[in-house]
Amino acid sequence: NKGVSLQMPPTENHSDGSLWWEDLEKRRMQGVFVLGPMDQKRLGQLSSLCPVVHLDPQSDISEVSSVRIDNVRGGALAAEHLLAHGHRKMAVLLGDQPCATERLNGFKAACAQTPDAHIVELAGDFSSQSGSAAAGLLLGSHKDRTALFCCNDEMAAGVIQVLTKEGKRVPEDISIMGFDNSAIAELVAPPLSSVGVSTESIAQAAVYNLFQQIESNTPYVAHSSIIPFLVERVSVSTLA
Repeated sequence: NKGVSLQMPPTENHSDGSLWWEDLEKRRMQGVFVLGPMDQKRLGQLSSLCPVVHLDPQSDISEVSSVRIDNVRGGALAAEHLLAHGHRKMAVLLGDQPCATERLNGFKAACAQTPDAHIVELAGDFSSQSGSAAAGLLLGSHKDRTALFCCNDEMAAGVIQVLTKEGKRVPEDISIMGFDNSAIAELVAPPLSSVGVSTESIAQAAVYNLFQQIESNTPYVAHSSIIPFLVERVSVSTLA
């Protein structure tokens, strides 16, 4: 209702990306949303040209407004859910971005109050292939684990696919949780319990922040954190 148009710039790998950046000053943009990681030097250059809100940054830059997911709280939610269902021997399948470390830190912090909780960390890269590889470890050297928390749903889907193929039942033999509450969480069998984040809340916070910058006569920098929530389905069982 403010008569604003939204333009999506090409990525840096796109053939027209360099031209878009070179022409940015001529375009006289009133504001820009940046989604995901961006080189800090380039982000600084962009913020010198117009108001910027960085969505889901991997690290905060104090001079640039941001809206991020509280990944630490998200990891804690997953741990609390598994602990409440009696799980103590758990594994965490990580990703190759800083957000995975934040989710792990939250998971470990929530487990710190349970003396008999034991966590194994497994390497992943957020792909279903790394989930498949992790499933091999759960069938072998880590077969004593009763629950696995994956730092995204795609890896969890890869785990479930391999375990099912090998005759293991989810959640009867092992409980699985994901993160993102993406469409795949409802498509896998069994449907995946996951930690979700409201994209609407992220968008509202980002738009509010950007318009505060545009309409303010003074510099406005704010860092918002969106709290995740638990989505229970049927991939987690209660231990007897």
